[in-house]
Amino acid sequence: MYDLLQPNIDKEVAHSVADIARKINATAIITIEECNSCIKEENIPFKHITVSIFKKTKEKQFKKYEYPLSVKIPDQGLNIRLREVLNTAIMEKMLDQSDTAITVQDSSLGLSFKSVVTIFEVKDLFFDVASLDLHGFNKEVVENILDIALEIARRGREGKKIGTAFILGKEEEIVPYAKQLVLNPFENANKNITDKEIRETIKEFSQLDGAFMINSEGKILSAGTYLDIDSANLYLPAGFGTRHRCCAAITHKTNALAILVSESGGVVKVFKKGKVIQIL
Repeated sequence: MYDLLQPNIDKEVAHSVADIARKINATAIITIEECNSCIKEENIPFKHITVSIFKKTKEKQFKKYEYPLSVKIPDQGLNIRLREVLNTAIMEKMLDQSDTAITVQDSSLGLSFKSVVTIFEVKDLFFDVASLDLHGFNKEVVENILDIALEIARRGREGKKIGTAFILGKEEEIVPYAKQLVLNPFENANKNITDKEIRETIKEFSQLDGAFMINSEGKILSAGTYLDIDSANLYLPAGFGTRHRCCAAITHKTNALAILVSESGGVVKVFKKGKVIQIL
């Protein structure tokens, strides 16, 4: 287990983290440190890091995963966003919903501290659907939309970042605000968002401008759909673009839930009643 002695992690800190992991029965130990072999570029707001995951497979046995990543340098004294850093681990099944994880970051990531140690449940960080007010929504449908949205946010499509939105609600409530921008690829298709076989198709059509419209049972009504709705009277944070405003507006006007993938930051936002209720 002392492979945890990573190049930039203090030896005593590493031993202490390993000891804590044993005491709390953690199933994953994660180190986040600056990449020593990467070329250092001046005057850019990003830093190259290495994420190493030691995943418990049996008692006292761990499997090591590792991947490189570029992250925005946090302001002094602030922690990097664990969701952003660990999205790859989730998508590649290095971490599971059932994992209890302990994370240690080195001091090179723009922090004021020598090391930062964080303990969390993976399901709470990534899959806390239970914390959302989902009265009237099918939990399985919401979980599938979130899974797809997180994958689009992390990987994009064909090497390009993608922005899109999923509007989930009663058909009679959301369709009156829908205006089709292109030929609807799901017209008469009778496809459900929970069908694993069409995930690649959904990700392909996420490149279309507009949103996906999905009814309460998960049936995909349309893709490439423009929301013809007024957002003028909503109070929204500065920097919200058209897609954000439309998601806020339709969830304010109806009982819909909107799940948005931000093209600029690879972030997933959940809207309800005109407000962002969760950021992933």
